[in-house]
Amino acid sequence: MRTIKELLEVLLENIDEINGLGLCKLVSTLYYSQMVSLDEFYLVKRYIGEHKPENLHTRFGCVFYWTRGRKSPRIKWLKKHIEKNS
Repeated sequence: MRTIKELLEVLLENIDEINGLGLCKLVSTLYYSQMVSLDEFYLVKRYIGEHKPENLHTRFGCVFYWTRGRKSPRIKWLKKHIEKNS
């Protein structure tokens, strides 16, 4: 199994796949396309949840950690946590 740093790098490399949604959906997409294993899926989802930003956004009853569809705050978060895990 890959490390959390490696998994965050995979997310960063595939950030264009979010298509208006978020990192959690991206993790699911990568799992269904067999780019991450089930164990890696759970590891990175847990990591995202444990390190989420404090300002949450809601839309239609759904909670987003960042403004829906914006890539730049997600990229910034990924780079920060890749560095933290180096």
